[in-house]
Amino acid sequence: MFFSVIHPQIEALPAHRQKLLVEQYLIDSELPYTILQAAHFMQVTNVPAAVANGFLPVPFSIDVPMSYVDLRDISEAATKVLSEQGHLRATYEVRGSGLYELPKGRRVDQSRIWKAGRSQAKPDIHRDRTSSSRAT
Repeated sequence: MFFSVIHPQIEALPAHRQKLLVEQYLIDSELPYTILQAAHFMQVTNVPAAVANGFLPVPFSIDVPMSYVDLRDISEAATKVLSEQGHLRATYEVRGSGLYELPKGRRVDQSRIWKAGRSQAKPDIHRDRTSSSRAT
């Protein structure tokens, strides 16, 4: 199993580019693999600091809606993929349901911050159709 990032084809992000190279290597190889492409982790969002300081520092543009995923949901998806048949040579996006925009130009209001912790909806796991044709 290889843990990657959602949208690894974004070349402007060096970490994404590196993940894409590993994915391409796995796809071209004869190695057995399953790739989980995870969205932004909820656990790296410091909600208490955002409330205390009045802003939420993020390592991406606030003009781009983001999907988040809880690490526990990623673990659950990985357990499912590893314990069930039919996931060999497959690629899945693991993300929460919906896209969220950060408030622009306003102080952070505690009631408006997306609560840290597990989302109530289970993460969407989407099979990449390009690699599913290679499934064995």
